[in-house]
Amino acid sequence: MSTDIATIKINELNGAITRGLAAWKKAGDLVVEILDSGKTRQELVTALNSELVTEDVICQFERIGRKQLLPELLVADYPAARYIMGLPFSDQHNLKTIPIDVVVVSGGKGGDVLKVQAASLSKDQCRQVFNQTETGKQIRNPAQQRAWIESEKAKRQRKEGAKVADVGWQVKGKELHINGVIITKSQLHNILALMEK
Repeated sequence: MSTDIATIKINELNGAITRGLAAWKKAGDLVVEILDSGKTRQELVTALNSELVTEDVICQFERIGRKQLLPELLVADYPAARYIMGLPFSDQHNLKTIPIDVVVVSGGKGGDVLKVQAASLSKDQCRQVFNQTETGKQIRNPAQQRAWIESEKAKRQRKEGAKVADVGWQVKGKELHINGVIITKSQLHNILALMEK
């Protein structure tokens, strides 16, 4: 495909996507208008008589129409998208361009704060950054993220402590700890050599 033809096709694709999002916004406006006139979601699904349109789909279009959801989030494939969908509309819009503060801890220090675009967040970073509250999702500030990190660390330590209690031993670095007794790697090697005799 020549460069000129490829450019034309790319422009066509971009236009189709833009028209599709505009159509979703229009569909959202129509859903809101119909629901506000007294119809229920289920009545609307029945009237549309389409395998593609379920009550959940109508709910999403209603959220788009009521300016509670950006339509592009419905097709976004990055981990943060599902979290962002639960945020207030203004936050959804802002996160398209404004990076999120993400605390990165290294070496046991308080951590550095990095600016990361929402589409670049990993699944673990999403768990750290987004919080589910009684009123919906919210973005944790750096202090809240540090607290969350410490809480997760304490959970892991409790879990590891329980595992140690179950088996009675634990490897720490190059040492084997058995019920308070520490055996180094070289000592363990000597013990194994004696067992071979």
